[in-house]
Formats: sequence, structure tokens, C-alpha cells
Amino acid sequence: GKIQATEKKTNINAANLVLAVMPMQQDGVESVKFKLIRSYSKKTLSSWYLDPRNADKLFDVSYYSAKYYQFKKFIRDSEVFNIPTSGGPDDFQSYFKWGILKYQAGNYDGAIEDFNTALSYNSDTAVSLIYSYRGISKTRLSNYSEAIEDFDRAIDIRPSDVMGYSNWIKNYYNRGVSRFYTNDLEGACEDWNKSFDLGFGGALEYIERFCK
Repeated sequence: GKIQATEKKTNINAANLVLAVMPMQQDGVESVKFKLIRSYSKKTLSSWYLDPRNADKLFDVSYYSAKYYQFKKFIRDSEVFNIPTSGGPDDFQSYFKWGILKYQAGNYDGAIEDFNTALSYNSDTAVSLIYSYRGISKTRLSNYSEAIEDFDRAIDIRPSDVMGYSNWIKNYYNRGVSRFYTNDLEGACEDWNKSFDLGFGGALEYIERFCK
């Protein structure tokens, strides 16, 4: 109920819930430490928990431990416990949100299916992110040609607000990755340079490795 109230903006969410995860390997066995941390929404608190330099300190006092494959399976399967917080099961936003959840859980086939269903309700959407997510999902499944088409669509939908700009420019970078895997190095370098010129610093590594 509180989640739904927060989504509808009738309740102010005063805290963050952080899932801290530390993969481990001992004697050839992969395991993971993990814990849930509730921090009130003050930048001084949330920034401390999200600072990579403090990673070891998060597990000094207490943590849960599990075999890595068990933890990974739990995260992948946990989507079935998520309840959409707005809309019904038959609208664009609901399927878009489910698609993102499945993408984050590594269920790329399921994510693509939900994104397709969302677009069947609103084929003229101006939300570029749905094409970005679907394109990355297809890249993960080595479906590079269709991924390029999605990044093309995402690039065509330039955001009107500055908050969406940083995500939008990554479409050039991601399209470059797909072009690279289709042996279009010239196109890949063109996209990586474009994303770098627009402000995405992460493209520099690829430019220096492949575009000299």
C-alpha cells in the first residue's frame, strides 16, 4: 500500500532501500555476501552507502551469505513477487515496467516480449527508453541487426527534458557496439565518437582500442 501511495505521489518516500552485494570466491567456490540497508533520504547517507570505497565497510558487522548460483537464481526469479504499482495488466506503462524488471533480472527474452506488448498498446510512444532497453536486450541475445533498428528508433526520439539526455546519448554508444559485432567497424567508430562528443565518457575506451 505504501509503495502504491508513493507511486501515486500521495505519500512521500522518506527512505532508500539498498541491496548491497559482494561476490566472493573461496577455494574455487563462488559465493556472495548480501544485505538490505534502509537509509533515510538524505544525500549524506545515500552517498555513503553508494560510494564504492565503502564497499568493504558495508559487510563489517552483518550480512547474509549464499552460493552465488543460488543468489543469482533468487534475483532472477524474484520478479514474480513484484506487483505493478500503477495501471492494470493491460496498458503500456505496466508492460514497460515489467519489461524493465525482467531486463534487470537478466530475463532478456521475457523483457523483449513485454516491451513488444507495451508497444502494441502505444506504437507511437515518445518514450525512447523502451527502444533502448529492447535494443540492449537484443544485443545480449546476439541479435545485433534488430538491436540496431531499436537504437535507430531511440535516437530518433530525442528527449525534450535535460534529465533524459544522458540516457539518450548512450544509444549511439550501444548502437556502436551492435555495429561492431556485425563487422561494421567504421559505423561503430562513428557512433562511439558521436556518443563521446555528446558527453558519454565511457565510449573513450572503445575508441582508443578499435578506432585508431
